[in-house]
Amino acid sequence: MRPGSLLVAMPGLSDPTFAGSVVYVLDHSETGTLGVVLGSPSQVEIRDVLPGWRDLAVEPGVFHVGGPCETDTALCLARCPAPGPPAGLGLRPVADGIHLIDLDVDPEPLTGCVAGLRVFAG
Repeated sequence: MRPGSLLVAMPGLSDPTFAGSVVYVLDHSETGTLGVVLGSPSQVEIRDVLPGWRDLAVEPGVFHVGGPCETDTALCLARCPAPGPPAGLGLRPVADGIHLIDLDVDPEPLTGCVAGLRVFAG
């Protein structure tokens, strides 16, 4: 499986969190797989936890439940229009214009470079 792939069903996965879920795979290697569950918005608003990132987020501006693992962490994904953002902004390409964003960087320089930003908790 390559990064940027969508998993719709995983027959061997018994966790009910994944039943009927679509998982966007960010990284897959011999040490494991990193992905987020798509389509699961929460009630937690981004501006309440990460106020600087709210203006870059797409509506409804809430955290999305990314999965049942690592519930104390968050991942941020955004679409970056071609030809791509300049280096050094805390962006890591995943696939097809989608980037993983380091939430520890200042979001201000990313204004105009990213679109469709979503934050996934878990």
